[in-house]
Amino acid sequence: PPGDGRPSTGTSPAGAEPGASGPPPSEPAVPSGQAAAGHQALRPLANHRGRNWGLPRTVHGSVPLSRPIRLDCYADRLEIAPEPGVAPGRVIPLGADTEGAIEELISAIWQRIDSWGVAGRGMYWRPVLNVRVAPGGQRRFAELEILLDQSGVEVARKDEPIAPRSALRPERESQPTRNP
Repeated sequence: PPGDGRPSTGTSPAGAEPGASGPPPSEPAVPSGQAAAGHQALRPLANHRGRNWGLPRTVHGSVPLSRPIRLDCYADRLEIAPEPGVAPGRVIPLGADTEGAIEELISAIWQRIDSWGVAGRGMYWRPVLNVRVAPGGQRRFAELEILLDQSGVEVARKDEPIAPRSALRPERESQPTRNP
């Protein structure tokens, strides 16, 4: 994400494995909802950003510690659930294409990772997006899986009920809870 001293589009974080670019170009791209309408096919961003591009500060040989982040996927937005006492929730609007929201999503994931503190010596946080998919959000989830493939951010679908309306307010972030 631009402006925070971290890599921007087209670069990979320090320690990401250079040259590891996902599936070979000879493999067919998986079409998105837009591809069916005659637009370009959707491919993993790791194809041009490099493997593990979605992880900040990874170092070769470090041990990953997985930690979940709940994400609700709707047709028009992604909602990162708040982590009470640690981090606020966040709503990421989705435009015509899901790829346009990836920078904001990765920025929000990195902010969440920062809120966890240091993973430990020789370790790093590997976020696992536990995604609940709302009715109408299936296409967006499928695109998210493709775009984040080999990014270092694991995407796992959770078949849990999801409310059709958000508990978060789209116009601003919710505030973390504080103990008195």
